[in-house]
Amino acid sequence: MVKKMIVLGLDGMTFKLLDPLVEQGYLPNIAQLMNKGVTGVLRSTLPPNTAAAWTTFQLGVNPNRHGIFDFMRYRGNLESLNVVDSGDIKYKTFYETLNSKYKCVLINLPLSEPPKIKGTVMPSFISKTNAKIYPKSLEKKLDIKEFEVFIPHFKRVTNILNEAIKFLDKRKKEIDKVFDMDWDFYFELFSITDWVQHLYFPTILKNKKAIKIYQRVDEIIGEYMKKAGEDTTILIMSDHGFKKYKNIFYLNRWLKQEGYLQSKEKSLDDYRSDIKLLNFLSKHKFTKEVSKFLFKVLPLAPEVRLRAESKLSPGIDVENSRAFCPNGEVSGIFINDKRFTSLVKDTDRKKIISEITAKLKQLPYIKNITVNEPKDNVPDILLEVDDYKIYENISSRVTEELPINYHDRNGIFIACGPRIKNSAIRLENLNIADLAPTILHMFGFRLSNSDGRILKEIFK
Repeated sequence: MVKKMIVLGLDGMTFKLLDPLVEQGYLPNIAQLMNKGVTGVLRSTLPPNTAAAWTTFQLGVNPNRHGIFDFMRYRGNLESLNVVDSGDIKYKTFYETLNSKYKCVLINLPLSEPPKIKGTVMPSFISKTNAKIYPKSLEKKLDIKEFEVFIPHFKRVTNILNEAIKFLDKRKKEIDKVFDMDWDFYFELFSITDWVQHLYFPTILKNKKAIKIYQRVDEIIGEYMKKAGEDTTILIMSDHGFKKYKNIFYLNRWLKQEGYLQSKEKSLDDYRSDIKLLNFLSKHKFTKEVSKFLFKVLPLAPEVRLRAESKLSPGIDVENSRAFCPNGEVSGIFINDKRFTSLVKDTDRKKIISEITAKLKQLPYIKNITVNEPKDNVPDILLEVDDYKIYENISSRVTEELPINYHDRNGIFIACGPRIKNSAIRLENLNIADLAPTILHMFGFRLSNSDGRILKEIFK
């Protein structure tokens, strides 16, 4: 069994970016872990978004079972949407099991609030509260002055490059107080990598300011390695990868065209300048404080403002639509059955799904279609699309050629430690659902009923 473990999330990291950064000498500490341990492409969830993937990481259960496809709860008439939290996770997390015997720390892990453990938790960027740390008694004990979950004070998104390192360093002053405590399992997520990639991928290697952000993250990892010592097992992973999509698939426009969706407002045409901005906003649209801030300081087009305020996709007449996509993040279609306004009766549900899937199969860019049983928050029809990013906007066209930086399913996995073998061969067939059972196995626990497996190939 391991003595101590650190798991560090580099949100959105891909070997398409990490490998050249390492090869060019920008990330010496990550390079050391890669050279001493094992690496592998970590397959993400479908859809490969933050909410779905980090929930699967915590549970070892895929989204079709845990029901978290987005940061919003989709039910009722959808006029008032609520942000999901730890209460929406119906399975036991791996760190709850660990915490029965070991001291755990969770920093910036989505859906870890309200805390389910007696360990130490610092909030994530979707936090609903102003809490700085749990238990709250640690705020005074550790003298936690301020813990920012998002980069403040930038008046244009591009200024993220100027503010990012200040943001990292300011957080680190408070996080170091926690890292220096006594713990057995330590998790921390660096969201900044994803934020930068939404804006600058795949040109980051040509951007010196952007590279400095990754260098600073690597320096922090190096400090953790030095403090923790060689007896500590270190895992570095990402929730998903990244790519540049060439096209957009406006799913609700297609549903309207096929007669399944009705609109109550004038259909939206594309806003070319703002749609790129949506890549970045999609990560933060649910946090009230963030959305208010963005609404005030950013020059947004109408539908972008609507999404920043956490409203349903503009233009959908839910009561008169048999099927709709409430948000492109879910990569799927909901049938308007008893979970919503009951326009579609149970007897007609399967027929409509069969009709829609048959038509979708005729589209050349549809890669896979999964039909799910009716369940809260789970799309009835889940789509995997080749080189097209799904958007919910009711645009004037079904598809559009427009490059978009967004998530793909190929994330990263790096492991190094006393029990981890040293291999130059990049491992395959790793899945984010494998991490919960693997982490528990390393601490002497067993996870039953998991969609993942123990990664036995990483051990000596």
